[in-house]
Amino acid sequence: MRLILCAGMILFCVAITTISVSGASFTVDQIVTDESGNVSPGDVVRVSARVSFDPSGEVTFPGSDRLELSTALTNPEWQYTLTVDNHPVQTFSQENGVVFINGYYLEYAQGRSEYLSVEVSGVVPVVPDGTIDALTITQYDEFGNVRGDGTSTVPLLVDTRNEPTTPEETSVPETTAPLPTATPLNGAVIIGAIASVVAGIRTGKKED
Repeated sequence: MRLILCAGMILFCVAITTISVSGASFTVDQIVTDESGNVSPGDVVRVSARVSFDPSGEVTFPGSDRLELSTALTNPEWQYTLTVDNHPVQTFSQENGVVFINGYYLEYAQGRSEYLSVEVSGVVPVVPDGTIDALTITQYDEFGNVRGDGTSTVPLLVDTRNEPTTPEETSVPETTAPLPTATPLNGAVIIGAIASVVAGIRTGKKED
């Protein structure tokens, strides 16, 4: 009975908290990239940011919500650390895909200092418009809807002039082997050959 009552109380509290929250429960600051200026397709970049949660609400983050971290970088590698009251609670790492964090792990009592340190690295893709969202943080409610203004992005400028290009095929011109040219016989050789034939004929006649 005691366990059932406690579970019921927890669900009741979560329901009240969910109703009382209308907007996003986080802000993003301390954005850092390891590249200065524009980047080019194929570059490996690293982006980090701090996601701070509101300590003034009934809870820092609704337990029924979820936080999503995504990126337009290809082959992303994630690392994120949850810090509460200036003490790291847990560090997570993940390769590829989108990161989903259940609100249960982010929900703390009112007045607690809480933030999430996020870092993602990946390869800059080829894009037509020259801008990608290197990091996107989105808060969803229990129905899968975006919570108020609960989306924050970190854009990254891509220099499309340095897109990798596929080398064009070069055609090799066809070559025709030169035809052999007839070399005229030396005139002296021809005359000598004729003289030998004539001499042979005369010799044969004398023997007859």
